[in-house]
Amino acid sequence: MSLVITGDSGDLGAALVRRAQQDRVQVTVVRPVWAAESGPQEAAHRLRDPEREIAALLDRLRPRAVIHFPWLGGVTRRARRRRRLNVDATLATAVAAGGAGAERFVYWGSSRAYARAPGLPMTPLSESDPLVASGTGADLAAADQGLRDWAGGSSRPALLLFRAATLLVGAPDPSLARLVRLRLLPRPGYAVPLQFLHPLDALAILWRAAADAVPGVYNAASDEVLLSAELARGLGAVSVSLPTPAAWLLLAAQAGPAAATRILPLLHRPLVVDNARLKTHFGYRPRHTSRQAIALALED
Repeated sequence: MSLVITGDSGDLGAALVRRAQQDRVQVTVVRPVWAAESGPQEAAHRLRDPEREIAALLDRLRPRAVIHFPWLGGVTRRARRRRRLNVDATLATAVAAGGAGAERFVYWGSSRAYARAPGLPMTPLSESDPLVASGTGADLAAADQGLRDWAGGSSRPALLLFRAATLLVGAPDPSLARLVRLRLLPRPGYAVPLQFLHPLDALAILWRAAADAVPGVYNAASDEVLLSAELARGLGAVSVSLPTPAAWLLLAAQAGPAAATRILPLLHRPLVVDNARLKTHFGYRPRHTSRQAIALALED
């Protein structure tokens, strides 16, 4: 198997490279020029304009499988740039993969693409639930929908699309890792459910997806759901009820404005996803809990 990893893949991409090297799989990393260095880079290509450059590169590499992460993993206030990179360039990557003869296109998206149900934060969302139309996660939702539309009219490559729960370790954007450093944890006026994914489970899911798993759309998350009070106790923090503007200010004071922008939706617009399809159709049962994901982040 020959594999190409595209996008701002962070430490998770580096872990995939190590796994490929262990299994003697030919792997090439394609990252944008703004992505931070992370792990093995000897086979890396850097792109300044992924939407324009990716087709020629994949045509030269001719991979069997492409694992794609959003090209822009961090925070930017420039909504037009985020949409161009995370939607238009992602769709261009999928089309280029098909043109290069790839058999599989794996997209590592986010559960943040879902529309939250007000007042029902504990209701698990399935793969058939609606995606968000605007605001936080809108670019991920648009890429998600665009890929599914594209796959519906194409027989090759097969699409495996994941809506992943929060990764505290291994994600391209380090902002979320700052969650475990907080000492004052803001929440709305109700118990907030929190669901995470351990990086070892993410690695196993992606590796299986690139090899021979059944194509489709899957929620990727641990079985365990924590409440904000449980998280606060685990972190040695104090949970405080605050309205959204005050919560952002509190987060910004502790972790900086960029991290506050990333962490706030997790704490004030919570959701829980149902991972039953991951187990029954994809054939993978997460081996680690949300608590273990948090413990790993505390060690990091």
